[in-house]
Amino acid sequence: MIMKSTVYHERQQWRFCGVHALNALAQGPAFSSEIMDDIAAKLSHSTGLSHKSWFPIGNYDVNVLELACVSQGWELSWIDQRVDLSEQISRFELQESLLGLVLNLESWKVFGMTGNHWIGIKRISECWWDLDSKLEEPFMFEDSKALVDWLVKMRLERKAKLFSVSVKSV
Repeated sequence: MIMKSTVYHERQQWRFCGVHALNALAQGPAFSSEIMDDIAAKLSHSTGLSHKSWFPIGNYDVNVLELACVSQGWELSWIDQRVDLSEQISRFELQESLLGLVLNLESWKVFGMTGNHWIGIKRISECWWDLDSKLEEPFMFEDSKALVDWLVKMRLERKAKLFSVSVKSV
């Protein structure tokens, strides 16, 4: 079993949770706010829409994370909410190309506005880890069922959306 101290985990800074979630999957500092800001700026230029906070504090949308993944030869895929999560997690455990999961959930509501938070979830040495940058340290799920139960709860209570991140096949 892997020790918690050997699992790469970044702590939350400003609203850079998208950076932290992807670095958790990479298990190292593969991304930075500068890289993500550059991707967001290029997207904004081509779409005419903002893909991050107006302030220099992060808060990247899914399009930025998707292009950041592509830059590493990874593929970010939406996980259909209608598919049974137990079956999905079982399939992921057999998929060698899987880097991990990314969860996007509501983190706050103020005057009708909502803010979201990105969380990286990674399987390391047969164990699933919650690498949420808001946690003091990584959290290891007891087993796959505990992960599924938690994901279902996040979908219901925090309107979470789930994505898989895999190494792109050539």
